[in-house]
Amino acid sequence: MIFVSLIVIASSLAAIVSIEAAARGRLGINSLIGLRVSSVMSSDEAWQRGHAAARVPVWIGASGAVAGSLISIVLPESARGVGQTASTTILLLGVIVGGIIASRAARGVVPPVFDDLPPNDSHT
Repeated sequence: MIFVSLIVIASSLAAIVSIEAAARGRLGINSLIGLRVSSVMSSDEAWQRGHAAARVPVWIGASGAVAGSLISIVLPESARGVGQTASTTILLLGVIVGGIIASRAARGVVPPVFDDLPPNDSHT
């Protein structure tokens, strides 16, 4: 079924667009799009730095998935499922590896310090 290949291609393009938008600061922390890793979502800087660190594996996974999906479209129907499964696996591996790298990069971000807040006098 060619429809599966088209879904994998669309998903790959969505992964690339979202990773780039977040890495460039055009997509902030949200509940729908981007890497769903707690360390990456801990601050705006961690979000951007994590997505920037995940660029290469996500691009590799998405590009491989698109190439595999395009190849699977021209394969005979009997072999198409194998190509589509491989393409989906490549995309998932790219996103998973990207998430691991993003998490490590985000943990390196120093959390914001609130030293400039006035002291709380209610306890005295």
